[in-house]
Amino acid sequence: MVTLGREQPSVGAAPRVEILGLFGSGKSTLAQRLAEAPCRLALERHEHNPFWGDEHGVSIVGSLAYDLNFLLHHTYLATRKTSPMPLLCDWSFATDLLWARMRLGEDFGVYKSAHEALTQRLGPAIGYLHLSTPPDLVIDRIKRRGRVPERGLVAFVQEASVALEHVSSSLPQERVLRVDDLFGLTAFREALRLWTGM
Repeated sequence: MVTLGREQPSVGAAPRVEILGLFGSGKSTLAQRLAEAPCRLALERHEHNPFWGDEHGVSIVGSLAYDLNFLLHHTYLATRKTSPMPLLCDWSFATDLLWARMRLGEDFGVYKSAHEALTQRLGPAIGYLHLSTPPDLVIDRIKRRGRVPERGLVAFVQEASVALEHVSSSLPQERVLRVDDLFGLTAFREALRLWTGM
């Protein structure tokens, strides 16, 4: 049953650490490797987006529905406050906005309004892990994992890499830690201690 009523006051979203990285850079692998730290994983499930891989649907309505679905999926994950431990996300609202800007064209204004409204309610991440993966390695990983809907991304890796550097540099630098595939638990625990003040 649908009810129409006033919005309830926010009780606060879960604190979160977001991983910045190119598609295919190894964000999920990194998050799963760091799962032993005092955190909870909030992993993206691309298959939950009904427009992922649906070329026919996207050809009709454009990429707006695709990007909004990922935005809503990430928003849902960010509201899962089941314990005081921070979420470790293999995605980022900052890169959601970047990919939408690169993809949407005239629909970007609609997306940006929704993105701003939701992220203002959730608040900023407490920290960011910028997974800096060389573009040639990203291209190789995309090709090896063989997801048909991702084949077209190869042509945009170089451009996306430059744009991601700009996004990362625009965030509060005391909250951004540049990492690579070798980033380990000890360093992550120390970063969490600094970001949470605990």
